[in-house]
Amino acid sequence: MTYPHQYPCAAGILKPRRAPLLQIAAALALGGSVATLLTACKDSSSAPTDSAQQSQSAKTVTYTVRGEIAELPADDDPASEFRVHHESMPHYQRPDGTLGMNSMIMPFPPAPSLSLEEFTVGDTIEMTFEVDYDATTNAILAFRATKVTKLPEGTALDFSPLAKPD
Repeated sequence: MTYPHQYPCAAGILKPRRAPLLQIAAALALGGSVATLLTACKDSSSAPTDSAQQSQSAKTVTYTVRGEIAELPADDDPASEFRVHHESMPHYQRPDGTLGMNSMIMPFPPAPSLSLEEFTVGDTIEMTFEVDYDATTNAILAFRATKVTKLPEGTALDFSPLAKPD
């Protein structure tokens, strides 16, 4: 059974991890290195570790989807996330090679250059996000929101599931 806060990944259904920044900060404070920490991260929402290394083993695909902001990161709540209730995406490439992702609420880690300050929960948006796939296995390595634009007030969204194949 899939719940709105879960999303598909190469290993099946992955629940988003909460508060990884606190864990990283704590480890760094104890003398850990960033490289050691990043190589230990296996969560698909982790940011890419090294673009040169990644470009040899990954392919990046960009998607655009409309949705409604369900949650925004809060400075006073490290477990908060940027979560979007997005419309279905018929052209989304799943790790098994099939296409399609139904409407759901899921977290989108913001790219470092993405500011979400002008947005509020409930805003209707168009979002561009990137997914890094392993070039050999097609497993999802990472994904991130790279652009968010407010849509005009009153824009209707369609959260209907994808049509089942015949």
